[in-house]
Amino acid sequence: LLQVLPATGGPGMLERRLTGTPAAGRVRAKSGSMSNVRGLTGIVETTAGEPLAFAFLSNGFDVRGAEIDERVDALLLALV
Repeated sequence: LLQVLPATGGPGMLERRLTGTPAAGRVRAKSGSMSNVRGLTGIVETTAGEPLAFAFLSNGFDVRGAEIDERVDALLLALV
């Protein structure tokens, strides 16, 4: 079932995220966005092979969406 979700570093919406990090290929997620709302939910595999579910939602922010993505990527890297 997880294969239907795009992986970081692979083709799809997450292809440029977390490349060159220990999290590359370990995060499978679905992203979504609209005006001042960004979300990312899925599964991350730790370096020990443990699967962890996560959901991040940012709403009403006044920074660039790329800055939100950078912060979420830092959190995902910490989970790995």
